[in-house]
Amino acid sequence: MQRIKFLDGIRGVSILMVVVSHAASTILFPSNLSPIIKFFFDGNLGVRSFFVLSGFLITSILLNEENKKGNINLKNFYLKRTFRILPVYFLYILSIFIIDTTNGAFTVNTNSYIQAITFTTGLWLWGKGSWLLVHSWSLSIEEQFYLIWPLVMIFSKNRKQILILTFLSFPVIRLFAGYFKLLNTYNYSIFLQGDGIVAGCLLAFYYNDEKIQKYLKLKWIPIAFIIIYLIKVPFYFHSLVALTATCNNIIQSVLIAYIIATLLNQPKGFIYNFLNTSILIYIGRISFSLYIWQQLFLVPKGSHPQIAIFPYNIIMSIAIATVSYYLIELTFLRLRNKYIPEV
Repeated sequence: MQRIKFLDGIRGVSILMVVVSHAASTILFPSNLSPIIKFFFDGNLGVRSFFVLSGFLITSILLNEENKKGNINLKNFYLKRTFRILPVYFLYILSIFIIDTTNGAFTVNTNSYIQAITFTTGLWLWGKGSWLLVHSWSLSIEEQFYLIWPLVMIFSKNRKQILILTFLSFPVIRLFAGYFKLLNTYNYSIFLQGDGIVAGCLLAFYYNDEKIQKYLKLKWIPIAFIIIYLIKVPFYFHSLVALTATCNNIIQSVLIAYIIATLLNQPKGFIYNFLNTSILIYIGRISFSLYIWQQLFLVPKGSHPQIAIFPYNIIMSIAIATVSYYLIELTFLRLRNKYIPEV
C-alpha cells in the first residue's frame, strides 16, 4: 500500500497529544496551564487516533493482498508485525531492566515486566504496574486484536457483519463494566478500548463506498473536531461520568474515522495542507519510537526518579526517538522488506 503523507501528519498530531499530555504532569511544567493543556492535548484521544489509523492500514493491506493474490499469507503477516514492533519495543524494555537492576533507581515490579513482554497489560493487575511500562497497554490491545483479526479475514465470509456487531458491543460492555465497578480495573483492556481499531477496520471497507462518500464533506470536519472535544466535557461532572465512559470512545472513533475518510476522498483544504506539513510528517514517521521512549523521560511528579524535567524531557524524548527510528526501526524495516515479499 502506497504511503499516504497526511496519515503521517495525523500520527504526528496524535503522538504530540500523548507527549504534551504526559509533559503536563512533569516537574517545572506550569501548573496553572496543566488542566487546559491536558484537555486539548488528550493522550487517550491521541492513542485512539492511532488505533483507528492502525485498523485502517492493516485491514487495507490485508484486503490489498487478498485482491491481488486471492489469499492472505498469515505467516508473512505475523513476521511483518514482528519486524515492525518488537525490535524497538523489546530494546526499550531491556533498557529499563538494565537501569533498574544495575542501580535500582526505578524499582519496576515483576508484574509490569511480565505484562509488557506478554502483551497482556490491562488484562490483569491493572493499577499495580510501573509508569515506565504501563504504556504497553495500547500495544497489548493491538497485538491481541491482530492475533485474531487476520484469521477472521481468512476464514469468515461475514467479516463486515462481525466488525459491525463487535463495534456496537463496546458501549454495552462498558455499561456492564461500569455497573459492576470494573472500569478502573479493565479500562485499558481490549474489551473496553478496542473500538478504535474496529472503527479503523470498518473504515478500510467503507471509505470509498459511493453511499458513504456523499456524506463526506470537508466543511463538516471542524464540526467533527468540536464534537470530539465537547463530549469530553461531561466527564468533569460526576453525575455524567457513567454516560461519558460508555459513549465517548465509540463516538470519537467514528468521528476520527469520518475525518480520515473525508480527507482520503477529498485531499485538499486547510486541514489537509496542515497535516501535510513537513514537521508533522516527520514527527509522524518517528511516532512509534517516540511513543515507546517518551515514557522514560516524561515521568509524572512523585513517581519514578526524574531523568529530565520540562521542557528538556520533551527534547530528550524526540532526540532518542530520532536515534531509535534511524538506527533500529529503519534497519529492521529494510531487513523485513528484503526477506519478506511485498504484495
